[in-house]
Amino acid sequence: MSWMVDGRYYHDHAEYQRALESSRHRQEARVLRTRADELQRRTQSLNDELRRAGADLNRQRQINSELNCNVDELKGVTQRLEQAQRQTVDRMNREFDLFRHGLEAQQHEIHELELEHERQVAEVNRRFQDVRHELHEGLQQAEASLQAAKAQLQREIGVVDAKVEADRQARLARIADMTLRAREALGVATTAVRDTQSRFDLSKLGLHERSEHCEEILRRSEMALEQGDFGQALGHAQQAFSETLLFARNAADRRAQLESARQNVNAKIVRVRSLLQDETVAKLFKKEVNRIEARLSRLEEKAAKCYEDYELWKGDARTHKEELDGLESVAEQCILLAPEVAEMMELRKKRAAEEVKRHVQRRGQPSGKIESRVSDPADPKSLLVVTVPFHPGIQLHLTFGLDGELTLHEYGHTTDSECGKAGQSAVQDVTSRLQIQHKESGSRLNQPLNTPAPRVNSYAAPGAELDKMDQQSRAT
Repeated sequence: MSWMVDGRYYHDHAEYQRALESSRHRQEARVLRTRADELQRRTQSLNDELRRAGADLNRQRQINSELNCNVDELKGVTQRLEQAQRQTVDRMNREFDLFRHGLEAQQHEIHELELEHERQVAEVNRRFQDVRHELHEGLQQAEASLQAAKAQLQREIGVVDAKVEADRQARLARIADMTLRAREALGVATTAVRDTQSRFDLSKLGLHERSEHCEEILRRSEMALEQGDFGQALGHAQQAFSETLLFARNAADRRAQLESARQNVNAKIVRVRSLLQDETVAKLFKKEVNRIEARLSRLEEKAAKCYEDYELWKGDARTHKEELDGLESVAEQCILLAPEVAEMMELRKKRAAEEVKRHVQRRGQPSGKIESRVSDPADPKSLLVVTVPFHPGIQLHLTFGLDGELTLHEYGHTTDSECGKAGQSAVQDVTSRLQIQHKESGSRLNQPLNTPAPRVNSYAAPGAELDKMDQQSRAT
């Protein structure tokens, strides 16, 4: 039996497994590197936008929030790469240990295999280390950009605050009478409070109490003014004005955080969808893609309604991030597995044709059309079912799994005796080349006796991960 990896056939199973492992970790590193490159390009784009933003503090706040999210995601990609490296090396070590146990009597061969295994592990570590080094440099640049953006925002805020305060002081300085100065300061502070209240939904931003506090200070200023304590009135008005500037700044920061969080969710949704645009992925993982798309659509609806209340947004953002990270991981699994699954499907197709040909040679020409279908029309990876009709009224059902499993059923025999003879004949025909595991519903026919079974059900990992996510959603 032969196996294919990246267009090359392997006739030795051990070589096939090594080639498959190497192909997988190359693709995994490539996917993570691509994501890191996207984040670094986005960081550079945000830096360009920051330079164009000038004195637009609202836009600067949004850019700061987006840069912070980019840095967090770059850290996440770096952690995933480190985890992938550990998992790859651990898996290679486990598989080598299993293989070595079967060769304990052949010490020389074991020594050669150990040297080759050490070389492969070193090569894997080197490749991962190269990517990690690039990611580390990109992360440092992103963090430096974030710090520079924060510093620029604080400088701009300081400039604006200083100008506002200078204007206020200039207005008061032109008024010599203490009574008029106190009234002017109270008017300026009242205008600042009302303007902030009109521009922001302070209740949803968690700043209603701060607003009420400033209102209370304004009332104290008014009472002092009525009582003729103009110095006290002026002091309260100045305090109200200063505190209003502070919570107005907090309100702007929080609104920028909320808007940035919503934008990041939508951007991540677009990112995951882009991963599913690959033609091979869309074809082979049609069922998983549909399930992912359904989740993304629900997340879009949630994102449109969430991120209005500052007290709740962090919990929403954490939940949405966890789900999107999970969906992104599943999408990337589909990309990694697509070439392997395509090769497995091609081999299954050839094996089915060979199996049908053997039965035709043994039984004679079919009495009708040979039909072929997959057990789940929404999932091309599901069992391949081939039905071959023979005279007189016999139906042979051959079921092929992607993992090499073959199940045989026959229907239409007039007596149990005929059914038993047919079954015994089929068993004798394949015993020399296949393992047989009897089941109540028929015989399960696996790989040739001298062929180790390939990695079982790796193609099912995306679906299994989505099932796990569904269970977690129902539990919460």
